[in-house]
Amino acid sequence: MKKSLLFFSLVILIFSSCSFEFLTGIRYVTSSFTTIDCPTEIISRAFKFAELYEKEDTVYEWGGEDPLRNTIGIDCSGLVIMCYKYAMVDTEYKLLNEDMTAQNIHDYASTKKSVGTVQKGDLVFIGPENSNKITHIGFFQKYEDNIVYILDSSSDLNGVHYNTYSVDSKKIKGYGRMKVKY
Repeated sequence: MKKSLLFFSLVILIFSSCSFEFLTGIRYVTSSFTTIDCPTEIISRAFKFAELYEKEDTVYEWGGEDPLRNTIGIDCSGLVIMCYKYAMVDTEYKLLNEDMTAQNIHDYASTKKSVGTVQKGDLVFIGPENSNKITHIGFFQKYEDNIVYILDSSSDLNGVHYNTYSVDSKKIKGYGRMKVKY
């Protein structure tokens, strides 16, 4: 009786931990790491990968995270995630999570910045004018003459393209620097 109860408890524990990860996407890892702002050289490399997606005329696909070699379609957060993943190859850095929405990146995986301190390759968070929701993300390119230049993947332009916003646009919800594991 005790052996079967122990066996049954072990089976439930195994399946409950698997289903928890399956249902929530959260995996508990016991290794330790430090969270830091992404180093400048990685940010620069990520932006260069975004430029490659643009040169390949990558189309927009909601939920898309296609690798650059197989460019079929990619959405805004998929572009950011894939470019940072490529930029961190052969480094000691890793993303906090490899499957995040623009809102998740804003809330949990970035350090907030101002337009005066943001650098090429940092993040621009965008959403509806009358809301605080983050529904879109892009790479900051530059700020010039009260215009914010970004590189993003959007359904409006059907793919990865350069885009502009007025610096005082109510659609811009903020700027940030990607956080990474080190």
